Amino acid sequence: MSGVGRREFITALGGMVATPWPLAARAQQRPESLPRIGCLVAGAADDQEARARHNAFRDSLEKLGWIDGRTISIDYRWGSRGQERTQAGVTELIGLAPRAILSEGTPNTQALQAETRSIPIVFVAATDPLSSGLV
Repeated sequence: MSGVGRREFITALGGMVATPWPLAARAQQRPESLPRIGCLVAGAADDQEARARHNAFRDSLEKLGWIDGRTISIDYRWGSRGQERTQAGVTELIGLAPRAILSEGTPNTQALQAETRSIPIVFVAATDPLSSGLV
């Protein structure tokens, strides 16, 4: 990502806080050469509200020219089925070596931070980020 592309990406990530964001996890093959974004979702895969938030996130990225499966690859892991499932999602996402990870909620973000300091983590819906050690 170029410097301008990174700013646009961060702007899109920040904009999703104010947007009701939908998400659809797609089961398509993704070229390994595409820049990869990981998403650790605080909701179940069948949670319509979580899907709606991430669909809006994906749509916002598309407006900036970042199209899942064509110009970027977005990988989702669902962290709502307890600590064990969250940790599995964290391990899987880090193993994919994304350029950045979007995290929902304090527990997901703390789990990510405990496992990596080299991958940028953009988080939303965190309770008191300062006291929880996220910043």
